[in-house]
Amino acid sequence: MTQSYECEVRIFIKDISLFENKLKELGGRIDFEYEFTDYYYKPKSENWNPTQKNIRIRSWKFPVRGTYIALVKNKIIEGKLKQSEYKDGKIKLYTGTLGECKDVLEDLNFKEWFPVRKQKAKIWDVNEFKTAVEYIEEIGWTAEIEFEGTDLSEAIGKIDNALSKLGIKEGDYTFKTISRLVAEAKGLL
Repeated sequence: MTQSYECEVRIFIKDISLFENKLKELGGRIDFEYEFTDYYYKPKSENWNPTQKNIRIRSWKFPVRGTYIALVKNKIIEGKLKQSEYKDGKIKLYTGTLGECKDVLEDLNFKEWFPVRKQKAKIWDVNEFKTAVEYIEEIGWTAEIEFEGTDLSEAIGKIDNALSKLGIKEGDYTFKTISRLVAEAKGLL
């Protein structure tokens, strides 16, 4: 059996009102609203490329959910999207309080790098696809389009179709991870 994976791109949104109006024109509706902070870590003894690998603690503000450590590993496909290398996109390593999670990563020889707070976030269901629209202080409004499956060419086609329907042009989206984008914005890379 072929392993399933996630493929995704992140869209840079210049005008959130226009973007949300486009989602509504396409029949979109809000499925879910949320806010959380991801605390990104890096090994004390080596440098990771945050586009390809990262480890983070996710701490939910709302809805209230458990705090956990997740490991993510990606590969870049055709220079335009990222594909997770782990089933379901990530491996959850530990669940506990924020303090416990920080202690576990410290015990594993990781150091805290920076936090990323996703605010005013909404999952939109737009018939043929879903998109997560989020405000991140360091980079502004973004939207993520993601497809899961086992057929890479099908996922690429679905992403291209969604970008086309939204009127998103090349240069207005990236395969880079949020951790990479925020680290660049903070001058950490």
